[in-house]
Amino acid sequence: MLVATIGVNKISEPTEKENQIAFLKEHEEYLTKYIKERNPQINIAIIKYDWESFRIEDSGAFTPKMYIVDIELYSIDKNEIDGGAIQVLPNNLKKPTKIEEIATNDFEEAMEELDDG
Repeated sequence: MLVATIGVNKISEPTEKENQIAFLKEHEEYLTKYIKERNPQINIAIIKYDWESFRIEDSGAFTPKMYIVDIELYSIDKNEIDGGAIQVLPNNLKKPTKIEEIATNDFEEAMEELDDG
């Protein structure tokens, strides 16, 4: 009699970080709209999110920890306009279900400084 063992492939569950990034990706359209509306005079066509740069930090003393992702902004002709980061405060860092606040660089102000410089 031949006895065989059937191996069961364990499907790995996503890590906490992978779940956090997935949450942000689910809201990518909302984040993009926020950045474009905050900087209407720059004519941002493309926003590239560097998901590998994802980190959790506070933005200063006495501020809550939040998600931070580096971004690059491009014009319609795909020329890089600027870069920076977007900061997202979720309702729960470990298991987010909604965005409480968003903050990012003021890219218009940065562009004006470059033009004046």
